[in-house]
Amino acid sequence: MIVMKFGGSSVADAESIERVAGIVRGTLDRQPVVVVSAMAKTTRRLLEAADAAAAGDREGAHAAFDEIETYHRRESHGVVPPAGRQALDAALD
Repeated sequence: MIVMKFGGSSVADAESIERVAGIVRGTLDRQPVVVVSAMAKTTRRLLEAADAAAAGDREGAHAAFDEIETYHRRESHGVVPPAGRQALDAALD
């Protein structure tokens, strides 16, 4: 077994995610356990949403969450083949 940990910048976008997937595929014979941090800038955006919510700024909190969702959908569409995107979007909704 091998434990592999990838930080946020390692999964910042679709290209980076594909690179990580390739690295993991290269270790399948070692039964990898993969730990992945939040995508780049996601933790900061979550903190912004929490701060806005704590301040009573519902609009700001929703805007931060919308930004996170848009970012994740866009990058996941770059990894998931077109035939699977509808199912992905349904799961995210």
